Amino acid sequence: MKYLFMTLAILAFASVVSADRLVRLYDVSPGSVTEMIEEGYDVANVDMRNGYVDIMLPERQLDQAALLSYNYEVLPREWGELLPENSDNAGYYYSPEENMAFWCTLADDYSDLSDTPVTIGQSYEGRDVYMIRMTSEIPGYKPPIYFSSLIHAREPGGNSVLIDFAMWLTSNYDGGDTRAAWILDNTTVYFVPIGNPDGYAYNMPNGGMHRKNMNYTLGDGVDLNRNWGYMWGYDDSGSSPNPYDPTYRGTSAFSEPETQVQRDFILDIEPIAAMNYHSSGQWLIYPYGYADNTYTPDQSTFVGWSAVMTAENGYFAGTCPECLYPVN
Repeated sequence: MKYLFMTLAILAFASVVSADRLVRLYDVSPGSVTEMIEEGYDVANVDMRNGYVDIMLPERQLDQAALLSYNYEVLPREWGELLPENSDNAGYYYSPEENMAFWCTLADDYSDLSDTPVTIGQSYEGRDVYMIRMTSEIPGYKPPIYFSSLIHAREPGGNSVLIDFAMWLTSNYDGGDTRAAWILDNTTVYFVPIGNPDGYAYNMPNGGMHRKNMNYTLGDGVDLNRNWGYMWGYDDSGSSPNPYDPTYRGTSAFSEPETQVQRDFILDIEPIAAMNYHSSGQWLIYPYGYADNTYTPDQSTFVGWSAVMTAENGYFAGTCPECLYPVN
């Protein structure tokens, strides 16, 4: 079974052969995970309940694992690569071209429920960031709900969830599922499926495990999920000032066009709720993420929602420090 987490986070799979390997570390404490992140290790997956952490290491540096845990194993190479159905793009996931084709076809097949993709801005390298609007033709105010994925370029599993959800909404609208009909009759659903189009395009033929965007001005890209404005740069644990670190936050809040595009769109539609999908993991994460024991005024609502949302899948719910590590 494959797992996701919703603003949820981390590992995806590569396209063709990657120079890095996944290494699983056992008997690692949560504090050690934070130290690894601060030291610049690429932490791909944290599963404290089952007692392991997965990190990416260059193949020539696999012996570093012994410095982090006496108990570790190098995972099979294919665990860090996409399966080979389409080895020149995203394997069993959806390539950028397949994404666009899916959303356009959905709009053709369900024109009364889904609009064709609309560009809301461009990425660092000039690729379109697009959104899809879904709702029924029943008139009246319908509060917006926002769904996004692939802000980290190596996490196509989250994008697959958006596609599955869109197919479920449309195919069940007239199929007797009252939940699907209620959602589209009473809300306006917005999807931004590829929040990091440059990094995702780069991953198609070049190894598949790039996480950040393609702004190499100071290093090897910016972690767009650390580039938002609220508590930007709060400390160097929840993000990094090092341009070569996997969690590099950029030169300033919203320094990157990809986060500017989503910020402006969110301010325009003013959603009442949002869900941001990452992979892989088994977490449902709600705010705040920047510090321990720090909660929003809506904490009781998040706890209540999370209890329902995790009742059957067994995911762990909480703030990011409670589930993984601080994020700002």
